[in-house]
Amino acid sequence: MEKSEVPVMTSMIVITRGPLKIEVPRSELISVDPTADGIAFAFKGGSNYILTEPNMPPLVKNSIKMIVNQTKGKVVTINLLNFKNPVSIEA
Repeated sequence: MEKSEVPVMTSMIVITRGPLKIEVPRSELISVDPTADGIAFAFKGGSNYILTEPNMPPLVKNSIKMIVNQTKGKVVTINLLNFKNPVSIEA
């Protein structure tokens, strides 16, 4: 009897905003920081994604940062168009 391979869960960050989708391993994300008029994601290698969204409430920005910082080993999807439920986590 052969051993069946169990898929290994990769810790990923998925950032979506409409048709834009950024999908990277969690280890590539350095920081998530709220800005005065949006939110900024910094990645290894000097890449940044800065979203200017003056209507994004501070609570949403801080929630995204907190959840990303505290969630390891799972797929975290951030929907930057959904202010009511901006983050989902796949177990």
